[in-house]
Amino acid sequence: MNDKLTIVKKYIDKHDYYSLLKHGAPDNEYLSEAVEISDLISSDSSAEQIAEVIASVMQKYFGNNIKPEQYSEFAQEIKSEL
Repeated sequence: MNDKLTIVKKYIDKHDYYSLLKHGAPDNEYLSEAVEISDLISSDSSAEQIAEVIASVMQKYFGNNIKPEQYSEFAQEIKSEL
């Protein structure tokens, strides 16, 4: 995994919003989402842009009504490491 993907995957797993990992899902549960998010962001992306990308990708995969604000803290953590 590249550095950006490693960072994104670390925070997706840490936040485990759907408690899938907590309930026994495999370690690669959020890998597809992490790959897509890391492909769509860059070190130049703002935390707000990162939150929008995360919300969009998670909505695509999980179909819930997801707002970028739900990912603000998460996006800031990713931004701080990019």
